[in-house]
Amino acid sequence: MNYSQKQTGSAVLAGIFLLLCTGCSDPPPDEAALRAALDEAVAALEARDLATVMARVDDDFELDRKEGNLGYQATRTLLMHSLRRYQDISITLTNIQVRIDPVSLDEADVTFNALLTAGRGWLPEDGNLYRVSSRWIHDDRWRVQHLESRRVLE
Repeated sequence: MNYSQKQTGSAVLAGIFLLLCTGCSDPPPDEAALRAALDEAVAALEARDLATVMARVDDDFELDRKEGNLGYQATRTLLMHSLRRYQDISITLTNIQVRIDPVSLDEADVTFNALLTAGRGWLPEDGNLYRVSSRWIHDDRWRVQHLESRRVLE
């Protein structure tokens, strides 16, 4: 076997080794996992479970609203007051569009419509339809990093 054949054989073995190692690594986060994270956050809000909601919110979170931007703590406080004010909260999401960054695979943009209704009894006292754009990141799990919401009917 000459030197050229040894190099080719080594390259093939190295390629096979890399393929095997890649097969053993964790799979990249996918759209289904991100949708499940979004569903978990919605279910937690409806169940009035602030801890579960905030576990899906990044520490560097920013909420961009018409009334002004809020960081993580201010958003937590806003949610806490809303959960105290309203006994029944209902959230319906439609037109959910997920775009995972094809290069990093650990960032995603998610847009959707959200119909929120809330009240203290059987009939809602308050309700709004929002168009929401959000940015999510994945390290050990999907968490929302930025969210912008605008009322649709103003």
